[in-house]
Amino acid sequence: MRSMLPLFTESCRRRYGAVRMMLIVAMACITAVYGAGCASTSSSQNRHSRNSLAGFEFELMLRDETGSEALYRVDRDGNISFGGGLDARLGKTSWTGAMTDDELRELRDLLAAQDWFRQKPVATDEPRQRVYAVSLHAPENRTRTRFRVRGENQQLEPLRAFLHRLSLRRLEDDLNRLPQPGLQRR
Repeated sequence: MRSMLPLFTESCRRRYGAVRMMLIVAMACITAVYGAGCASTSSSQNRHSRNSLAGFEFELMLRDETGSEALYRVDRDGNISFGGGLDARLGKTSWTGAMTDDELRELRDLLAAQDWFRQKPVATDEPRQRVYAVSLHAPENRTRTRFRVRGENQQLEPLRAFLHRLSLRRLEDDLNRLPQPGLQRR
């Protein structure tokens, strides 16, 4: 019996080695096909949005006087992401949605009016607890700028209100599930 054990283990090793190799080759093929499909789908779906933002990226983090925090992130594909509370503090977002062409145009106009690559907004320090942290990236001239503004700011508030309005879309599904007002028959 002892003399058969090495033969049996060697046979299993060969057999399972071949099975393992076939699984690895199959996984590689599936990954290659799936990856190529995803790459072509995402690039064709986002081609229009990429042209709208031209690779521009924007991030606004806000902590208000109540201590609540919100993170708004716009990526180069024209998607807006939102994170609130602890997610915002950790730099994470919990919701992402696509922006329309009109919204992209409005964002581009709001940002162009500020010219933050040349001059940073002035901090008012009132209210002292309100803090804006902004990050901008423009790939066409390889420029990245970051700044913090303490207090309310006339330049940042319209942009914050715009991003807040867009991020409220995350609540639409929940609101649509609620009963509609009116006479309810039983």
